[in-house]
Amino acid sequence: MDTRAPGGSLRGHLVWLGLLGYAVYNYAFYLIGAALSVFFPLYVLAVGLATVTLIIALARADVRQLADAFHPSTPVRLVGATLVVIGTSLAVVWVVLWAAYIFAARPVPGGPEPFKVVAALDLTIMVPALTIGGVLLWRRRPWGFVLATVAAVQGALYLLVLSVNSMVAIRRGLVASPGELPLWATLTLVTGAAAVVLLVNVRSSRRESRPA
Repeated sequence: MDTRAPGGSLRGHLVWLGLLGYAVYNYAFYLIGAALSVFFPLYVLAVGLATVTLIIALARADVRQLADAFHPSTPVRLVGATLVVIGTSLAVVWVVLWAAYIFAARPVPGGPEPFKVVAALDLTIMVPALTIGGVLLWRRRPWGFVLATVAAVQGALYLLVLSVNSMVAIRRGLVASPGELPLWATLTLVTGAAAVVLLVNVRSSRRESRPA
């Protein structure tokens, strides 16, 4: 089965899967975290469509072909370890902030309710995607190449949004500078670099892919 994007690029197909993963996360945030409004049915529809599309795309993907498209010299252990560290770091950040709020009465960014939504989505979607993808990539499993790339693209976009939101909060005086910007900006750069390393090591044409 041909797993390439409409333009014929295996690299483009992996980016598309990453964008679908981000769409699921992003629309889930609005569905769960946004105030009840006239847009609620649209959020439900968006989450449903993005989720079903991602599931179908992954189910139809020729994982072996996609994995074989990666160059043999791809630094899988370096990238895999990086993704595991990023996923673990996100988990630690949210758990520490939660513990500080519960046991030390320290405020959480954005207030308890927005914090709960973001932390819950991260701990149930983002963290597992990064860590599982990283571990499977480290072990050179076919699914690892796919999941790690999807998670890296999704994570880079997500962390970029967090960085932008941090800058906006600082500019509006909602938090003291530098706030959480150094953390999110660093994770954005590292995750983005991991995504780029994986994507540049994809041989886009079928003729370039090594045989399974």
